[in-house]
Amino acid sequence: MLYFIRLPEGSQTTEQEKPNFCAAVFLTIRYNIVLLLERDMLLLVVIFVYSGLVQGFYNGVYGPAMVYTQRINMDIYPDELSFIGYILKGCGGFLGSVFFALLGDLTVRWGRDVFMYVAGVFHLTTFIIIYINIPYESSFGENQAASVVDPPNFYLAIICCFLYGLGAALYTVNIYSMLAGGFVAESSAGFAAVACFGIVERTARAKQQEQANAD
Repeated sequence: MLYFIRLPEGSQTTEQEKPNFCAAVFLTIRYNIVLLLERDMLLLVVIFVYSGLVQGFYNGVYGPAMVYTQRINMDIYPDELSFIGYILKGCGGFLGSVFFALLGDLTVRWGRDVFMYVAGVFHLTTFIIIYINIPYESSFGENQAASVVDPPNFYLAIICCFLYGLGAALYTVNIYSMLAGGFVAESSAGFAAVACFGIVERTARAKQQEQANAD
């Protein structure tokens, strides 16, 4: 008898009521583009691009450059220097995040601009030290060249890793905080935009470095 029971009308039209997948993807992309064209989001795009460029610079340029600089006065293998740099970068990022969390309500009282300026000072100091410590030739391969600091200093090289991680953590925390506070309903799309810009910038920088090494 169960065989002759008619199915409900809703069950027969389930397949017809399924949304078009391509249309949903198109609407999502269109929504994200409209969100990126908003005035407040356009101001944040500058920070997104900068964050991606800096990450690409560290991972694609500075990390290998430390290994290629053979005149760094150290008693370890070059590959170990890269590992130490990444460890200190992680320590700087961890301390920056913990520092921001411990301040709590003070971050609201002082405003996010203060921490963005502090992060900018950290990164500016990092770039200056890298410029005077790591020779230009280290961006392209192993060399015996020297920069302003002769010979290149091991401790200055790893201090730059720590300062970079510290500044990057402050930037990242503030970016997520601004997205969550300024775009409450669109926060997921904003976070996706941050990840997208970061991936594009890192990929472009990696391709540029690969082409430079080939030349």
